[in-house]
Amino acid sequence: MEAENGLSLFKDSNSIFLNNSLLLRQEEEDALEEERQQNENILKKLSEAFDITSDDEDDEDDDEDDDEDDDCSNTSRQSHATDKSTSYEENSKAKTSVSKAANRKHSDGKHGHHKVKTVSSGNRSDSNRFHRKHNLSSVYEDESDTSHIGSENKGGSRRSVSPHYKHCTQSINNSVANSSSHSPDILKNNSKTNEDASQNEAYLKSRYQSMDQLSVLYEVRLRESEKLKNTLSQEQQKSSMLERKIMILESEKSGAELSYRQTQELLVSSKQQISSLEEQIKELKTSLANLEKNKAQNETELKTSRDIINDLQARIRFLEKNDPSQAVGKQMESTIKSLQNQHMQEVASLQIQLKNKTSKLEEKENNLKSMESRVMDLETKLTTTLVEKSDALNSVMRDLEQSQAHCRELMAANASCDISRLQSRLDDALKQNKELNRTLSKRNAECDSLRLDLEQAENFSKLEHYSFSESDSMANLGLSSKATAFCDSNMIQNDNYNKLKNELHRALLDKRAKRCEIKDLRQKLDRKNLQIKEMEQHESSYKAEVEKLKDSMLKLTDELNKKCQKNPESILKREQEVQCNVVDFDTNQVENLNKQLSKANEKIEFLKKEIDSRETELKTMKCVMNESKRKPRDSDSHLDLTIERMKINEKKLKQELESKIIELRVTMEQKDKECDDLKKMYIELKAAKENTIKSIESNSNTRISKLMTDLDCISSKLKEMELQTLEMKNKYDTTLEENRLLTANLEEVIDLFMQLVSKRNPDQILNNDKTDTTKIKTIEHLKQIATEIIFTGDDSDSNVDSLKKKFELVISEKEKEIETLRSSRDSKDKHLADVLALVQKIDTDPLANNIKQCNREDNSCADLEIVSAKYEAIVKSLKDEHAAELKKLEEENNNKLSAIEMSHSEAINLIKKEIEAKIKETEEREKYILSEFQAVFGEQENNLNSKYLADLTAAEERAKSLTLEHFASEMKKIEEYYKKEYESSRVKLEQAAINSVNTLKRVIAEKEKEIFELKSMNLKSSNEKISMLEKKQEEDKMKLIILSKQVTEMQEELSSKQKSINKLSVELNDAVREKRELNYRIEVSKTRSNEVIKSQFTKVLNRLQLQIDDSLFSGTNEYDRKIQEVEKIYLARENELKKREKT
Repeated sequence: MEAENGLSLFKDSNSIFLNNSLLLRQEEEDALEEERQQNENILKKLSEAFDITSDDEDDEDDDEDDDEDDDCSNTSRQSHATDKSTSYEENSKAKTSVSKAANRKHSDGKHGHHKVKTVSSGNRSDSNRFHRKHNLSSVYEDESDTSHIGSENKGGSRRSVSPHYKHCTQSINNSVANSSSHSPDILKNNSKTNEDASQNEAYLKSRYQSMDQLSVLYEVRLRESEKLKNTLSQEQQKSSMLERKIMILESEKSGAELSYRQTQELLVSSKQQISSLEEQIKELKTSLANLEKNKAQNETELKTSRDIINDLQARIRFLEKNDPSQAVGKQMESTIKSLQNQHMQEVASLQIQLKNKTSKLEEKENNLKSMESRVMDLETKLTTTLVEKSDALNSVMRDLEQSQAHCRELMAANASCDISRLQSRLDDALKQNKELNRTLSKRNAECDSLRLDLEQAENFSKLEHYSFSESDSMANLGLSSKATAFCDSNMIQNDNYNKLKNELHRALLDKRAKRCEIKDLRQKLDRKNLQIKEMEQHESSYKAEVEKLKDSMLKLTDELNKKCQKNPESILKREQEVQCNVVDFDTNQVENLNKQLSKANEKIEFLKKEIDSRETELKTMKCVMNESKRKPRDSDSHLDLTIERMKINEKKLKQELESKIIELRVTMEQKDKECDDLKKMYIELKAAKENTIKSIESNSNTRISKLMTDLDCISSKLKEMELQTLEMKNKYDTTLEENRLLTANLEEVIDLFMQLVSKRNPDQILNNDKTDTTKIKTIEHLKQIATEIIFTGDDSDSNVDSLKKKFELVISEKEKEIETLRSSRDSKDKHLADVLALVQKIDTDPLANNIKQCNREDNSCADLEIVSAKYEAIVKSLKDEHAAELKKLEEENNNKLSAIEMSHSEAINLIKKEIEAKIKETEEREKYILSEFQAVFGEQENNLNSKYLADLTAAEERAKSLTLEHFASEMKKIEEYYKKEYESSRVKLEQAAINSVNTLKRVIAEKEKEIFELKSMNLKSSNEKISMLEKKQEEDKMKLIILSKQVTEMQEELSSKQKSINKLSVELNDAVREKRELNYRIEVSKTRSNEVIKSQFTKVLNRLQLQIDDSLFSGTNEYDRKIQEVEKIYLARENELKKREKT
């Protein structure tokens, strides 16, 4: 019932849910009834306000008809609304009954109905909304139906209503109906009703379809629209509030369902726990009952056992009082104490000796540790040196890689700049550069072949066709052309490579003797290392033997001290102490438990033996005499047993020591192997280093030679380019000078002509010598033309000045270009200086540059070939780039020269054209003068050409001689340079070999010192061993003497003891006679008591054994307690027996 009403069983955090569906339904029904009433009132008022007709009579009739119609419609509306409300109530009741049934099913079933309830609640809310809308729409439909019916009835009647009235009533009715459906509380205000009445009156007073009437209708519509808006907003707010309430109620409902499920699960789990606890309680009760029964049984058994034990203890005490052996036991205890004191003194003296020997052992152990520390230090030093060398190699390789990367970057950066600079400088130098490359490569291979080539060049220079075929001075050397240079360069490089290989092979053959010496030294090193290992092994064996001797000495001293003791009992005690000391700490607990068990068993057996011995002693005293006679024999047997035990212990200790020594030897061998491996690795690394150094040196020499040849080629090419540039400049200057000379000659001729014209007359000219006949003939013509030339001279001078200015501008531009070429040449020279510096760096650090590669490539000839191939590829690529750059520069220079020549030719053509134009104008007047002038000018030109050709031939011969001298001097320099480099490399290699030999000698000396030290240590250890053996022999002799003395003393003591035993036997016989009378009385009492005691004692013993077996599993504490209780009972019984005997 509580679940149906919405209350939770437990006080959880969830809110309490109450079912308020009936209240909500009542409120909804009330709201619907109010809306209906309001709609009816509104319709009535509207019908009263808008019932206007044309005639009063017709209005009255129509009012009556309308009233009847309205009454009918109202009744129909009310009946229809009541029908719908009843149907709605029935539907809502059915739905509530369905929801209640669903809730009951949900309460009956524990899981899986939450979704059904939520759906039903949602359907309920949707159905309520649907019914509201349906009721309202039904009302409006009824109104429309009534209006339609009224209209039909009126149509059938006599008087008709105006269309304006119908329109107004319809619009107002519709608006009012909508407003009534949303805002039922609007018309409750009296002020609003009064306003509506006033508006209706104004509407009635106004004319038909007037402005006042329309304004009233408009205001009514506006107010109605505002009202409708307000009602809409209010209804929306209400609907949102209701939806929120529904959501809250649903959430509370779900929380209540969850709490209900949780409570049901808790109930089930609690019931299960209760049932399990009840079962456990039952089991515990049964176990308690069983334990109580067992407890009662154990208590009864304890009582009976205590009584029996008390009786037995009393009897035992009584028997002990009458025993004569107690006095003997006291005497024995006194003797034992005296012997213990002596034993303690001897033990103290032995401990002092042990301390002294242990101190000596500790000193020797410290020496061993110091030696081991030295060995470890040496090993650490070796490892550190190896690590440092490896780190140094790694650092060198890193620096090498960085420097290579930096060089590559510099080369890449400078290459792009240098190409642009060289393009503006180098003109026609490809042929000479390639020819020089060939000659230089041949010179590096064979100097004799180069000299023959030079002779051939001198022979070819004498030929004539080379002077006319090519303009360059270097072409007369008779070298091959551009096409053959490219073809033969690769072959020459291969020949150089093979020759360099042969030189390398020769150098390696020279170094074989040094390698053999190094191998011999390494073999000596290995031998010394083997000797060191052998000495170390001997040392370890000697140390082990010394330790064994020390252990044996200690054992012998212990044995002798034990044998020196007089009594065998003290020997047994010492043996027990030694055994207790030998036992390990790990098995102490197990041994203690075993000892406790053995003590318990011994006590039980002791009691049995005592009972049997007492019975036998009472019967016969002869057994005592026999036992006294057998004691010395037993003592001898005890001594033999102790000696055997000591031997067994010695064997065990020896085995343990041997096992430890074997382990130590294994560890020492492993360390020796590791040391050998490290030495081998060190030797291999050294050999690898030497091989790498040699290979690197050979590679570096070859690379240096190649780089030097390349540098020489480049330098020669640059020089040739400079020479070509100088020649071009000289040619250009000569042409300029020739032009200037021609202009000067023209000016001089003109001046001479003017002077002749001014000074000489025609009569004087005719009378001159034959040499001046040509000049005299021209004077007459010149006089005629002089005046004209003077007039035209000014114009020609102005034109010549303009041409000179143009030509000077062109010359200034060319000079600027020459300056740019010079600047580019200077930058190229700087770049070459940088390249030389890099080459020198490479020369200084060739070993560091290639250590990493040679370490990786295992010093094989194939790797050398790969490295050389790489460098050859790099050189080829550089040459190709250089050739391409030179080609570009040639093309650009040719283009520039062609442009310069074109500019010169254009300028000259312009000058010629202008001069020809002027000459044509004066040809008729100056033919004679010009003919003579041309003859003189031709002679001068021929003279100049002859002089120019003579100068050119002289310059060519001088250039050839200079080039030959230059080549010869360079060849000598190159030869001297290579000789110096070869000697320096040879000296370096010899120094490196000497250094390596010296290092090996140092290492050998150090190893020899170590061997000498080890030998001295071995001698010392052998001497110590001999001294120890001598001392041991002396001590053994002394101990044998002491043992012989002790044996004699023991024999004397035995003889004295036998005498005392004989005396005691006589006294015992006397005592026996005296006690026989008492024995008759005691036997009568014992016969009666023994039968009872035996029967009870056997029972008690059986029970005790059972209890002891049970208690052993439970614990030793209870067993000890029971034994103590038994002892107490036994003592009490003994006291009782003593009292009885006294009475």
